[in-house]
Amino acid sequence: MGKRSSSSAGGIVAAGAVCGDGVLALPEECDDGNRRDNDGCSAICRSEAGSCGDGILQALLHEQCEQATHNAALPYACVDCRFRSYSCGDGVLDDSEECDLGQQNAQSPDAQCRTDCSFPYCGDGIVDGQFFEACDDGNNENEDGCDRYCVVEEAVHPSAITPGCGNGTLEPPEQCDDGNAAGNDGCSAECNFQFGAPNTVLSPEETQVLSEMTGISVTQIAGLQSTVGPPPALGDYISRNTQLLGQFFANQSPENAALIAERLGISAAVLAQHTMPGTLFPLAQLQPLVQSRGPVGDTGPAAVAVIGAGAAAGFAWMRRKRR
Repeated sequence: MGKRSSSSAGGIVAAGAVCGDGVLALPEECDDGNRRDNDGCSAICRSEAGSCGDGILQALLHEQCEQATHNAALPYACVDCRFRSYSCGDGVLDDSEECDLGQQNAQSPDAQCRTDCSFPYCGDGIVDGQFFEACDDGNNENEDGCDRYCVVEEAVHPSAITPGCGNGTLEPPEQCDDGNAAGNDGCSAECNFQFGAPNTVLSPEETQVLSEMTGISVTQIAGLQSTVGPPPALGDYISRNTQLLGQFFANQSPENAALIAERLGISAAVLAQHTMPGTLFPLAQLQPLVQSRGPVGDTGPAAVAVIGAGAAAGFAWMRRKRR
């Protein structure tokens, strides 16, 4: 069917356009000669590529709604053919949201959408196996134990250690830190020394002798013996905590920590076998010390000759002198 026309004095006047006649005429956007949808030109001669506001929900344009068409999702506002809601987590994707899965939004590993309606990413503090993350420390920095690609770094930078009691690192105002939150193990859950009964703590004179024998300062040895308790327990404690004591004694090297542990163990054995009556003098005043090793850290001379027989002889000498 063609366009209808009528004669008038001196010319031809166009009548209304007929959709589906194959002739493009205003206000048609297209006319493919039929009245069928889904073939590029709709039944009302509108381009099915369409545009927002044409009353047709266009999936190709990612339209969620049409302002002129009732939608079951209303009363959400329909702005620019997209739902406009005002809360993350309602299951409706808004312009400011990357995703919104409603109740499935979660701050848990492998969730598809976070509770702030953003996609998971490396640096959000959540380890996502679906993205092959081996770690996620909440930032995109390197040299902190977890690099910017969420791959574990071999060398852990000191800044990666989380401050606080129980991390195994002695930090002010901690008196000790044994790497756990347990009590009754010499270092409390608050990282304070746990002292033994008063009669099990070595005297200042005994502490001074231990200091002379080991090269450890009086302050350090006092803290250690107050933590451990009676002399017989000292050697056992040291033999089981060499690495911890290396840190306790001014972060000395493992070799020096082992040496100190060995000397303290022998000293503890000597103390367990010898009761020290009366006033004691520093061992260095009673017996010459032959030094066969270099100094240990900043704590003073480490006299190997005192160990074992020398120490026992020194205590025996003091016992004979008292008689």
